[in-house]
Amino acid sequence: MKHRFLIVHTIVFIILFIAAKISFAQLPTIPEPPKPIVQVEEKDNTSTTQAHIDVLANKITELENSLNEANLQTIGISEATARKRLSLTKDLKSLYERRLTADQRMKTLESSFLALQTEINSFKNSGFTEESPHSVTFLDSLNDQLDAEKDKLKTQQLTLQNTQKEFLQAQEAQQAADRIQKEKEDKFKNISPSDKTPAAEWDLEIARLESAIAAQTTALKKFQLSIAKEEERLLNERVQFLLLKISVLEKKVRFTSVQNNEIQIRWEQRQDATEQQLEKAKLNLDTYQVRIKDAQEKLDNARGEEQIQYQREIVDMLNEWGDALVDEVEALQEQLQNYATEKELWQIRFKLFNNLDESLIGKWEAQTGIILESVARSLAIVESRISTNRSIIIEQEKKRDELIKQDPSSQLKPIYDKRILALQHHANVLNDHLAHLNDIHRLAKTVKKQIAEKRSQFSIKYISMLVYEWVDKIWNFEIVSLDDQSITIKKVFFALIVFIIGLFLAKRLTKSIKQQASARAHVDESASAALEKILYYIFFVIIALTTLHMLNIPLTLFTFLGGAIAIAIGFGAQNLLNNFLSGLIILLERPIKINDIIEIENNYGIVRDIGARCTLIRLTSGIDVLVPNSAILEKNVINWTHSDLNIRFSISVGVAYGSDTRLVEKMIKQAIEEDKRVLTFPAPIILFSEFGDNALIFEVYFWIQVHRLMDSRIVRSDLRFRIDELFREHKITIAYPQRDIHLDTVKPLEIRIVPPEDKQI
Repeated sequence: MKHRFLIVHTIVFIILFIAAKISFAQLPTIPEPPKPIVQVEEKDNTSTTQAHIDVLANKITELENSLNEANLQTIGISEATARKRLSLTKDLKSLYERRLTADQRMKTLESSFLALQTEINSFKNSGFTEESPHSVTFLDSLNDQLDAEKDKLKTQQLTLQNTQKEFLQAQEAQQAADRIQKEKEDKFKNISPSDKTPAAEWDLEIARLESAIAAQTTALKKFQLSIAKEEERLLNERVQFLLLKISVLEKKVRFTSVQNNEIQIRWEQRQDATEQQLEKAKLNLDTYQVRIKDAQEKLDNARGEEQIQYQREIVDMLNEWGDALVDEVEALQEQLQNYATEKELWQIRFKLFNNLDESLIGKWEAQTGIILESVARSLAIVESRISTNRSIIIEQEKKRDELIKQDPSSQLKPIYDKRILALQHHANVLNDHLAHLNDIHRLAKTVKKQIAEKRSQFSIKYISMLVYEWVDKIWNFEIVSLDDQSITIKKVFFALIVFIIGLFLAKRLTKSIKQQASARAHVDESASAALEKILYYIFFVIIALTTLHMLNIPLTLFTFLGGAIAIAIGFGAQNLLNNFLSGLIILLERPIKINDIIEIENNYGIVRDIGARCTLIRLTSGIDVLVPNSAILEKNVINWTHSDLNIRFSISVGVAYGSDTRLVEKMIKQAIEEDKRVLTFPAPIILFSEFGDNALIFEVYFWIQVHRLMDSRIVRSDLRFRIDELFREHKITIAYPQRDIHLDTVKPLEIRIVPPEDKQI
């Protein structure tokens, strides 16, 4: 029985194994994925790519038909794994389809480039096919095309950069996928035959698919990079071709009176159409304002939350229409005003083309610059409003969609639709206005460019004229106007010239007056210096007032600045004014004079100069000190030579007790009389002043004329030398300090001589 049971189980196992093999054989197995197309340089691989697509399409069909729940359970594959395999197969097929599209795009680019080259060669040989003379509008159309192609080229360059980055990322992803596939291939080879189940084989096939997808993605990105470079090359060639056509056309283009009249007729037609639109917009605005007023009254009279909400939405919708119509009216009104600007720009172009009124180039350039700045500001405002309007539209569409989700039959849906319609109408109005402003901005840039080109063609004579006009404009630039009197740069320049020359002459004149006063009137140096400075200050004021009067600069200017000057004096210039006034007082009252010997704050020196702000004093050490004039009047100043040069000095000498006092007096008098520098009037005075601690003290007072600070020191030193000589000749002793010491002891003092080694005293 046991043998039969074992045999039966063995037979059943063999039957089940064979059935599983047959079921698995019916499932489509994906062969080794086709080799990715990486040779992107091939001229034509469309047939190969299409063959891969057909193979993958068949495999996808087989997978979709064969992958059912029974089969998956039989081989032990999960539904997620099966769907992943199917999805990867579809992704691979999609990549080949994209490659097929890319091949077609590359062929189109190559054909376009060849056609462009043919057109360029034809143009170089035959020129324009249009009949001459070429109109200026044709030139403008070429410039517009050039601007458009340049914008495309910039965009394509950015696309090329992004494609380059995507290609590098795809290469990294391919390397990672290849590494994973290799690991799974090695793992599958190394496992035992019993472990090589259908699930393991499916896992390996999925890894192969992922590697194939990564490789094909890299190849596609590389091919797309080639396409991007080809598109950039094509756009570059188009830009160069347009530049060539424009350079040739600029030499042949004519702006005739007939063309100018045609443009004027178009202006009038556009102006009439705009005026009609404006009238229609005004009527619509009036209608909506009435409707808004009625809706607002209904909102005020509404009862119940639902009715109030309904009426409020209606008011908001009507207000949105009203805002759109208001902007439409304003935009149309601005367009009517801009037609005059556009007409002005066209007239400038007409004159530039026909060499009319070239002397007005500077004026035209300024007008064009102002127009460009104004239009640029308007463009920025309109673009900002367009962006805001776009955000509001998106927000309202979201609200409407949420409303429909909550209540598909809501009565508010038509109101939201009308509000979105109003916002869209508003957007159309803003976009039309933006296009109008762009046209004017483009025209102004064209005129500015033409003016710059015209300037480069000017002769030296005309350039000299422009320079003269520019200098004349600056020369007559009005700085300020007071009492109908303009202050220009020209007036200020001449005022400075007259003022500087006047000050120079005043300096020479006052110096001459000083010299004449010293030479002929015998005025001392200090008085002549004071006279020179006072006269210079007077001349300074006269020159300043005369210069202002001669140049018609009103004195009310100083009245205008009076407040500011007063504040400046009050906060910062009070010390300066104080020193200036103090200097005038010193010059007039003359408490000190030049060459006076003065003492201020224990400093001795000679006055060298009295300026408007400070006084220069030369100290005995040779150092120059600048003392503020106010300090001389406010502090105690000793002027040793204020009235004359005679100054009294004194010498003291002490002789020993017991000396003949009359002889001492005689010797001192002899020394004084022998020195001729000592004045006899006032006569010297010798005094026996006191009985000192150690000497009999004598003092002699005498007068000398001092021209320098060192004079008095030299005289007193010489007198001391002579007194010492006379005292020595007559044995008179000059006392020195003495001290007598008295000891009060009970017994006589004991004095001993102690040997060095005996330490006991």
